[in-house]
Amino acid sequence: MSCTGSLSDNQRKKIKDEMMNSEIKKVTEADVTEAAFAYGRTIASIVEKKDKTLTNQFFLDSVENVFNVEVVSIQSSNENLRGVEKLILNAYQANTKAMYPFNPVMRIFEGLKNLF
Repeated sequence: MSCTGSLSDNQRKKIKDEMMNSEIKKVTEADVTEAAFAYGRTIASIVEKKDKTLTNQFFLDSVENVFNVEVVSIQSSNENLRGVEKLILNAYQANTKAMYPFNPVMRIFEGLKNLF
């Protein structure tokens, strides 16, 4: 028994589409950074509208689960800040003094999480 190798046009198109979708595409660091900023701005906008003070833990847990992020309130009075969070806080404080525009979304390679 042998295979005749005949595929319908629809089957050929489906296979071609799957091959194109699984193709490795080159993405620049700028593309990744902009995508992270856009993603973070979307989440930050949602959180600002619903819970600007970051006190509704049920809502924040939902945001974290839906978007696969960690929402952290970075306050200088918080003794439990991680090293990277302290760096972000120091950058904000330095930026406030220097009056430079600063985007609130920080790309963090450790754990590939976005902190707001």
